Amino acid sequence: MELESQMHKMALSGGPAHQPCMKCQENCSGFELHTWRKSCARCWCGPEEHGVDSDVAEDQRLGWLLAGSRHAHMAARRRADAEGGAEGALRYVYKRHRMIITRPLTSRKDPTFESLAYEWVPPGVSQALAVGFMSALPDDKQPVAGTEGERYRQRQLCRQLPPHDRDPSLCHDLSPAEVRAAAEFARRCAAETLAVGAVCRPKDFIAQLQQAQDKDGTRGEGKQGDKNSTDQEESSPKEFLCPTCGLSVGVEEPAVLARLGADPLAWHPACFSCSECSELLVDLIYFPHGDRPLCGRHYGEALFPRCPACDELIFSQDCVRIGGRAWHRKHFSCAACDATLPEEPCSVDDGERLLCRQCKGSAAAGPRLGV
Repeated sequence: MELESQMHKMALSGGPAHQPCMKCQENCSGFELHTWRKSCARCWCGPEEHGVDSDVAEDQRLGWLLAGSRHAHMAARRRADAEGGAEGALRYVYKRHRMIITRPLTSRKDPTFESLAYEWVPPGVSQALAVGFMSALPDDKQPVAGTEGERYRQRQLCRQLPPHDRDPSLCHDLSPAEVRAAAEFARRCAAETLAVGAVCRPKDFIAQLQQAQDKDGTRGEGKQGDKNSTDQEESSPKEFLCPTCGLSVGVEEPAVLARLGADPLAWHPACFSCSECSELLVDLIYFPHGDRPLCGRHYGEALFPRCPACDELIFSQDCVRIGGRAWHRKHFSCAACDATLPEEPCSVDDGERLLCRQCKGSAAAGPRLGV
C-alpha cells in the first residue's frame, strides 16, 4: 500500500500527483501532499478531489481490507514484482467485477449501438440483474467509465474507506501505544464488522430461504410437521420495507440485501447509503452499528474522535477538545501557517479549520483555505 510514499513519489516525479483540483479548478495549480495532513498543501482538498489514485492503488487497498474480513474470497493473493515493491512480497488485490454492455440507440433511423463500460458491478449476478441495479441508481452515480459516476465512485472509495484508518503506518507520529490501538481497531473492524451487501430480487431470496428450510428438514410431516411448516411460512418474509425510505421493495425488482442484526433487510439500490453522510455505500461495503449501516469513515468516528487536522482517528486521551470536536495535541495548529496554537483563545472557520490571529484575516490564507 504505502499510500503516502506513493503520493510523495508522484509529486516529486511530476506525475499524477500534480493533477489540478477538480473542485477548486484554476485556484489549485496541482496536488501537493502536505507533510502530515491528508490533503493538498495548495488548496486543502483531499486526494480524492485530484484523482491521484490509480485503479491499481484502489484495488490494492480494497484487497488488503477484504483479505482480513469474512469476505476474503473477494481478494486475490499476488506476488509483487520488483518494480511494484519488494520482489516476491505478498499482495492482495480486490477482485473487482466490471461489465461492458451494448445497447441499441432507438432515437436514430439507422441501427446504431453504444457500449457502456461499468467500472464496477455487483459480483455474482446476471448481466440483466446488474443492468437493472445500475439503472435504479441516479445517472451521476452509475460508475460508467469516463463519466461523473466513475469519479463519484473513486471519491467515495477514498472518503468512505480512509486508508489511514486501516494501516497505522500511514498515520503521523503515533506512539507505540497508539500504534497498537490503531492496529487492533483495524483488525477487529475488518474481521468482525465489515460486511458486503448482496444484490438479488427479493422473490429469489425468499425462494432460496424456503429451499434451505426444506433441505434442513424444518418442514416435517404430521402434526408437528404441519406446525413447523406453518411457523416457517410465517417467519419467511412476504414483503420487504426499505429501511431508508420506508416504502415497499418490489419482489421482482433488484434490491440490496444486508444484515444489521439476525434478519436480512432489503433496500432499494439508491437507498443503500451510510446513515451518517447519506452517500451510497461504495461497492456495497458497510459496517453495521446498532440498527444503522455506516461507511468505514463514520463507523470509525462512532467509536473514536477524528482529528480534523490530520483526518486520523484519535487513540489517545492526550488531545484538545473544543466545541464537541477533538484534535491531536501535536496537530493543534494553524491551518494556514502550521504554527502551534494555544488551546484558548483560537478561531475555528466554517470548515472546522483552526486559524491563528495573524492568518484569520490575512489574504494570504485565502487561496489555500478557500476564503
